Amino acid sequence: MLKRSRRGALGLVPIFVFLILIPCVIAAVPAPSRPEPTGALNIDLRLLGVIPDVGNRDSAVARIQVTLESFVSTAGVELEVGTWDGPSAPKDRKGFAPGSLRWERARPIEPQEASSGSVSLRRGESARTVVEVPLTGLAVHEVIVSGRAGGPGGTLTTEGMIKVPFGVPLPLPEDDGTVSQYRAVPAQEVRP
Repeated sequence: MLKRSRRGALGLVPIFVFLILIPCVIAAVPAPSRPEPTGALNIDLRLLGVIPDVGNRDSAVARIQVTLESFVSTAGVELEVGTWDGPSAPKDRKGFAPGSLRWERARPIEPQEASSGSVSLRRGESARTVVEVPLTGLAVHEVIVSGRAGGPGGTLTTEGMIKVPFGVPLPLPEDDGTVSQYRAVPAQEVRP
């Protein structure tokens, strides 16, 4: 006579739970969000840090990582960096050349690309560099980075913006449970 123990049947329950529950949890967890590309050339900005100036407490340098991803073959990638100091007028944009850039990508950078500071990208390839942006005044600075490259159909352009807080906190959204929106900041610059 075979005896079945209750313990043997209960030992199978964790296995069934594991086999059913784990795939459901994995399917329910969303993949990390990544901005969708808006064209043949996509830009992604990430703030690495803000380094205050030792001699002047109202100025600093923001280090921003710029990643360009191309969905077509491109050549002659160039960057332009600017800060936005006004509410919405294009004349308030202060642009400057980012200087010599050191690009990184999966395949080696060719010597002629390294000397020119410009890279070419194959379809589906991305390149990364770090730009240093001077900041003046205690405020939330809006830094705009524009990318331009020659593509098969002409010049490709893309643009991204990142808010860089220097000496002030980023404004938090107001949430009433239904609609979440950012409160307008009356003055962007704070003087002690």
